[in-house]
Amino acid sequence: AGALGKTSGLLKAGVVDSLGWRGDASTVPLLMPLLSDADANIAAAAAGALGRIGGPEALAALLAVPDQAAPGIRLAVLEALLKCADRMAAARDTAGALKVYQKVAQIKDPVSIRTAAWRGLVLTDSEHRPDLILQALEGNDRPVQVVALKLLRESSDRRVLQACAARWDSLRPECQLAVLDGQVELGPGALPVVRVASQSTDLRVRTAAWQAFGELNDI
Repeated sequence: AGALGKTSGLLKAGVVDSLGWRGDASTVPLLMPLLSDADANIAAAAAGALGRIGGPEALAALLAVPDQAAPGIRLAVLEALLKCADRMAAARDTAGALKVYQKVAQIKDPVSIRTAAWRGLVLTDSEHRPDLILQALEGNDRPVQVVALKLLRESSDRRVLQACAARWDSLRPECQLAVLDGQVELGPGALPVVRVASQSTDLRVRTAAWQAFGELNDI
């Protein structure tokens, strides 16, 4: 930590980065001011280090970085915020994690960060998970919809699958296929949805339904 005041440029950024990998919370007060350093490399390194260290002070400093920060710095801050949110979610600090996921999920670019935050939000917010996935399936945000389709196919959350099945007619065929895949994993309880799918006007959905009948031994 003492080397911070004796270095500059890329060398200083390297020192900052190494402090982050050490994960020493006592260095957070030294790193926080560097978020506004005139050298973008140092500011970005400080963001990355704070994200790896985490904790309330580091999170507050990252959240305070203005949205108008230089693109490279802003990207490092967003990635750091995701690390903080993931850590809080793993530690079952649901309220804290949701606050960060919601903030990051509202950004427009980069898409990879936005969709990662939305995924974290859905996985953490079990109460609103069905509504969040339905909104994505019925909406026009294609990157988020792709993530929602993957989550739906992997889901064992009956509430999510039941909520989607209840809105079957409002879903695009692509989304209906994902609902069908998720339902089939539940076993014979999927038969009502499979029967509805077998009457679809979309050939892909009908075909998937008949395949599902075979998997469920109900032909």
